[in-house]
Amino acid sequence: MSNIKLTSKIFLACVALTIFILIANVSALGVTPGRKIIDFSSAQEKEGSFKIINSENRQLNLQISVKGDLASSFVIAEQSLSIEAGQEKDVSYKINLPADLSPGTHVQEITILERADNQEGSISAFVGVVTQVYVKVPYPGKYAEAELNIESAELAQEVSFAIAVSNLGQEDLKDVGAQIEIYNSNGEKVAVISTNKISVVAGEKKELASSWKADVTAGLYSAKASVSYGANAIPLEKAFSIGEQVLDLNSVIVKDFSLGGIAKFEMDVQNKWGEDIKTVYSQTNVFDKNNKLIVDFKSPAEDIAALSNRTLFSYWDTEGLSKGVYDAVIYLRYGEKFSKKSVQFEVDSNSLRAIGLGYVISGSGKNSSSNLNSFLIIIIIVLVLLNLLWFIIFRKRAKK
Repeated sequence: MSNIKLTSKIFLACVALTIFILIANVSALGVTPGRKIIDFSSAQEKEGSFKIINSENRQLNLQISVKGDLASSFVIAEQSLSIEAGQEKDVSYKINLPADLSPGTHVQEITILERADNQEGSISAFVGVVTQVYVKVPYPGKYAEAELNIESAELAQEVSFAIAVSNLGQEDLKDVGAQIEIYNSNGEKVAVISTNKISVVAGEKKELASSWKADVTAGLYSAKASVSYGANAIPLEKAFSIGEQVLDLNSVIVKDFSLGGIAKFEMDVQNKWGEDIKTVYSQTNVFDKNNKLIVDFKSPAEDIAALSNRTLFSYWDTEGLSKGVYDAVIYLRYGEKFSKKSVQFEVDSNSLRAIGLGYVISGSGKNSSSNLNSFLIIIIIVLVLLNLLWFIIFRKRAKK
């Protein structure tokens, strides 16, 4: 009887492993680029496009819509379309920009949703992704906006402060820097630090950085920063915690890469907290040798169960990209919090390698990866059949 129980457990384990491998090879709907930036100068018609990637193992019927203050100015070439399993499709659009646009960044969201007619004849939405169009209208003279990002850290470790500075004016900015004051939960100042100084030309976005060793007790802290450029200053404030690192990025995998094509990133994210974390997504910033942001792409948001792992998928269209090594920052965001990893992407003709974290599989591995999966599935099926045969034999012997 014990042999039968053991055989049953082996049989169930083989079935579960087969299902896991099959599920692991199914991903989701994707879109690239995640964001397109249009620099506005006068009334004009702009053209753009985005690529929809169907990584599902079935045909998808999709509906495309635009949300934003310029939505009525968009003309989408195809608002309803179907994409076969494993296929990609380019969708073009035009946007007629009015002459009286107000200064600032006008964010437009192009949403791609799966649609299916239900029995009542109405429309139900399932899979969905978003690509953004930023229309940047410069301010007269000098004008900048900034965003403060703080990575929470363990006790006695370095807390990283990063301030993204966007020059939205018509003039270049020089000697841009920031001073950061750190306060504990009682409102007491515990440290004052300064960032590096940079120059930011009109229309560019660059980053100020600094760090602070957290030789303090665990708990909640806040940072008050003042970003200065000339006679102007931008006040920023944000809370962070010491002694709690919730999310961790274990690996970055890019399979079947070819320079000029679309790189599909699979990021294994671990929830190290004892509770579920909702709406987790990755944001990847890639910089050139002059520290200028060249691409910013995100994954769809996912919920990660307590003390478990989940794979986040995102896409980077590398058309026009040159071979080389690029600095990158990967953020794992959830609510107002985030964790951050600094890496480098080594880009070659048939490989995209993450230096400093995880590993990747080069583009030449497409057939071998597929063959390996098929080989594993065949082996598991054989094992399942053998275990089933043993189960029948032991059962007959038990009856005798």
